[in-house]
Amino acid sequence: AVPVIWGEELMAIMTLSHSKPNQFSKETARDMEQTADLFALILNSVRVRTRASSTQESSAQSKEDWFGEMLHYFPSIIWILDHQGVVQKCGGRHLETIAMDGEQSVGESIYRLFPDAPELTQLVSYALAGNGMEAARFHLAETAYDAWFSPVFDHRNQLTRVVCVI
Repeated sequence: AVPVIWGEELMAIMTLSHSKPNQFSKETARDMEQTADLFALILNSVRVRTRASSTQESSAQSKEDWFGEMLHYFPSIIWILDHQGVVQKCGGRHLETIAMDGEQSVGESIYRLFPDAPELTQLVSYALAGNGMEAARFHLAETAYDAWFSPVFDHRNQLTRVVCVI
């Protein structure tokens, strides 16, 4: 059994069952543990949206609250950069592993935040040129990270932002 936890709240317990014994490996259990955080994110999203639709809150404020909470509890790291590489939003439970403060980083250039990380800044430049990437590897200090970069375009096919998940 794997607990599904959001903040301090136990939201659910995930279990697998099979009519025959020994059908699940340790790898399956590890996969369940890794999925639990995303499952909690989805459950909380549903809860926040349900609350918002049953109150008189504005739709925009409800979405902003939901997104801010999602960023805070995201089980990894996420950056949203504008078309010049300036951090618009930043969050995730693992920001401290890269010595980054999400709130203080907003409005700062990713290039200025990571001047000693040429692999990362090259990947950002490539993404800002409109290229998406999956599982692009870079190093910070002694640690290797895999990142996903997704450029976002407007109706005129102009790059407006890049979403990066580490």
